[in-house]
Amino acid sequence: MSQQKPTIGILGGGALGLAAAHELTKAGYSVTVIEKSTEKGGLAGCIKIGDSYIERFYHHFFLSDHAMLDLVKELNLEKELLWLESKMSFYSGGKVYDFGTPISILQFSALSFINRLRFAFSSLYLSKLNDKPELHTTPAVDWIKKYGGEQVLKIIWEPLLIHKFGKHYKELPISWLWKRFQVRATSRDKSGTKEKLGYFKNSIAVFIEALTKKIEQQGGNFIYGVSVKKIQQQEQKIKVETENETYYFDKVIATFAPEIFTRITEGLSNEYLQKSSELKYTGVVCPIFILNRQFSEYYWVNIGDANLPFNGLIEQTNFLPKELYGNKHILYISNYCYTDHPNYNMPLEELKQVYIKGLQKVNPQFEESWIEEVIWSKAPYAQPVVTLNHQQKIPAAETNIKGLFNVNMTHIYPEDRGVNYSLRLGKEIARKIIETY
Repeated sequence: MSQQKPTIGILGGGALGLAAAHELTKAGYSVTVIEKSTEKGGLAGCIKIGDSYIERFYHHFFLSDHAMLDLVKELNLEKELLWLESKMSFYSGGKVYDFGTPISILQFSALSFINRLRFAFSSLYLSKLNDKPELHTTPAVDWIKKYGGEQVLKIIWEPLLIHKFGKHYKELPISWLWKRFQVRATSRDKSGTKEKLGYFKNSIAVFIEALTKKIEQQGGNFIYGVSVKKIQQQEQKIKVETENETYYFDKVIATFAPEIFTRITEGLSNEYLQKSSELKYTGVVCPIFILNRQFSEYYWVNIGDANLPFNGLIEQTNFLPKELYGNKHILYISNYCYTDHPNYNMPLEELKQVYIKGLQKVNPQFEESWIEEVIWSKAPYAQPVVTLNHQQKIPAAETNIKGLFNVNMTHIYPEDRGVNYSLRLGKEIARKIIETY
């Protein structure tokens, strides 16, 4: 008689949890996914504008996103995935510059000509490096200053890193930037002059829906709109208490940020708690401004001014046709900030005015009358704060409680947070369970 496979609880229905559920149900495990939101997909959740769905938080994909592309193929969604050219820019000193291609870098007059060359060659050099210990122990600002120079640091990188990591930006290792450069390099054509990004015809909702249905077909069960209140070991089971019901599983994969997981879990070792306490996240406020006219000609405007209240402007309708969204223009405003930052807690109407003033800096013609609607979204755990020797600070995926795993965006290092890496991590944890139990 074959031994019965363990029951698995997956806490969190984002990309990581879905990938784990898919892999486990495919192998015949009994899986229940518990998700606090009523929307599918976690941070990849979508809403409807016009006749089309759109992500609450902007998303696109790279040619190197193999975990995503493998699942796209498995789910027969290849025809739903578009590869589109994107147009990038950089705001600095009151001006918006073309940015991101070799020609645009050479014409970037915010830097002296010699420093344009230093920026280009230091970026290329970084992208070609192999992984080595020094990348993880060298502050990004020091590396940039050494190879790119003071002006490159001050004009380009420092404002971007301050926007992303705030007060901790000087602790960021160059390994984080190194990995991002490698990923972006794969999305360019052979000439290096054009970048193509992937996007689903009707948003990532197409992918999330197909993956969810596949999991259900394989026997998986979903529970939406329920928060987990406590996790603890009870004899040979892992007990999961929600606001509505109590569940008992043989194994549990939690996908929570460390702060949440340690707060609701009993029996964690002091060593695990100590490591987890050192991990930090930054939140994000990311409203969608629905406009009656185009804000700029660019898909992405990087903000090289640390005094502006946002780090990026992503105009979806310079990437996809505005006809998909009722002929409206869709502008994401990306504002990474810690949850104790004024922007994270400010009344929405007041924050809207803050953003409007910032938008008028980037485009002096912009007026409030352009705005027809604002859809507000924010998340407290949007981005792990990466620090020196970060890989040594990440707790093991399996806790001291046997069969209880907590995996999250901190485990993706040195890659940045993203759907592809969450899918890859979810599959890896599922394979570990399958091979071990």
